[in-house]
Amino acid sequence: TMARRPLATMGAILFLAVGIGRGPYVNTWADEMPQLLAHEISGSSVMILTTDPKRVFPFVDDYNLTWPSRHFAHWMVSAIAQAETGANGASMTPQLGRVGAEVRYQAVTDMMCHPPSLVLSQIKNRGQVINPKRFRMTDFFRRNEDFRRYLANNYRQEKTVGVFEVYRRRTPLTADGANCYNISTAR
Repeated sequence: TMARRPLATMGAILFLAVGIGRGPYVNTWADEMPQLLAHEISGSSVMILTTDPKRVFPFVDDYNLTWPSRHFAHWMVSAIAQAETGANGASMTPQLGRVGAEVRYQAVTDMMCHPPSLVLSQIKNRGQVINPKRFRMTDFFRRNEDFRRYLANNYRQEKTVGVFEVYRRRTPLTADGANCYNISTAR
């Protein structure tokens, strides 16, 4: 009974009250992402270079797009950005440097295997670690020569929209990577 477990009862009441007060879940990016993705052809591959998975999902699914990356978001780049900028007392280590090199390699491999029609690159986030004055996501990935060349040879940069640099594919969409893996395609 509730009288025997007052702490558990209070916790449950508090949990319910907060849930009812906040209402149903709403993705905070629901207004911004549709303007970037709504014009993509169903089944198109879209790469979003972001640390925040809420920038990717559910939008990729909602617009019936294909996600070419082996990562649901590049969440690990936040730690690298903090280390490189000294944010929160972080500092770069050789291990973190190797993680960064691997993430860059994986991103370009994923793009070459499953060429996206659109690449969006986050230029800032709420935590302000990733922002144009301190750490640029696109510059981070461009440190990989293959990524830099692939982006330059196949995409044109368009007007920045919200917190994203926008790159649209300008060459035919053909896979040109070796050792590609299968991905689930759009419904």
